[in-house]
Amino acid sequence: MNIKSLLLGSAAALAAVSGAQAADAIVAAEPEPMEYVRVCDAFGTGYFYIPGTETCLKVGGRVRFDAAYGSAYSPDADGLYTNNTRTRLMVATIELGGFAVGLQDSLYESFIDYAGNVDSDDVINYGPSEVNMVAYTYKGGNGFSAFAALEDDGQNDNDTAGGASDWPNVAAGLKYDTGNFMVGVTGGYDESVEEGAVKARVGGKFGAFTAFLMGGWNSDGDSFNSYAPEIIDGFGWGDWAVWGGAGYEFNEDLAANMQVSYSDSDVLSAVANLQWTPIQGFLIQPEIAYTKWNNATLDD
Repeated sequence: MNIKSLLLGSAAALAAVSGAQAADAIVAAEPEPMEYVRVCDAFGTGYFYIPGTETCLKVGGRVRFDAAYGSAYSPDADGLYTNNTRTRLMVATIELGGFAVGLQDSLYESFIDYAGNVDSDDVINYGPSEVNMVAYTYKGGNGFSAFAALEDDGQNDNDTAGGASDWPNVAAGLKYDTGNFMVGVTGGYDESVEEGAVKARVGGKFGAFTAFLMGGWNSDGDSFNSYAPEIIDGFGWGDWAVWGGAGYEFNEDLAANMQVSYSDSDVLSAVANLQWTPIQGFLIQPEIAYTKWNNATLDD
């Protein structure tokens, strides 16, 4: 009787302990619902919605490696070899409607396109790069567009005779662009030296072939300014400069381009390259450039 009572008591105790342990067991919480990143295609490829918002964001960049051999942009240099890598912020803008504020290439330079699809397109310089600016661009529905901008004359890649001042430079332009044909004109006034320049450009696409011609006029051929920049130290366009070029696309992976430029100051430049894209996002571009300086001497 005592043994039976002891066994029953032990069983009851074990059941009580087991029940207590079951009551104290940790219950795993339900996992939070996963919030996937949604694609935002309203502004083009690569944008996505910031989770929990209706704001679109795109993150991107470019890695570039250059290796060059030859004479520098100076007639009295024997040779130059450069090999560098760097990280550089070239564009940082806020755009709303037609308004834009921030750092980018001057619209005087980019609005009617640049001077050819070559790397050494600026032996004869054709405008200020990387300027702080405030601009408004109007785009009509019939191919016409126009812009007006105020630009910081003390912060760009091109030296000017007057340097910075308290007032911004002024630039404006007008163009007609159908996609396969474009004609446009831009002008800029450098407040610090009270001079400026005007450029006109015409270009077209004919199947796999493209071509363009651009000319610029300097308001004072004896000096240079932000919109008719110097070519080398203390030496500018003169009264005018011209640029012309062409390109041919053999297929979606291979293209060839060339550019020739000449200035009133008797500087001649010719550039040619091949562009090979073996895989998407990876470009290999061998290029050769020739410059004849003529009267551009630095003997002093």
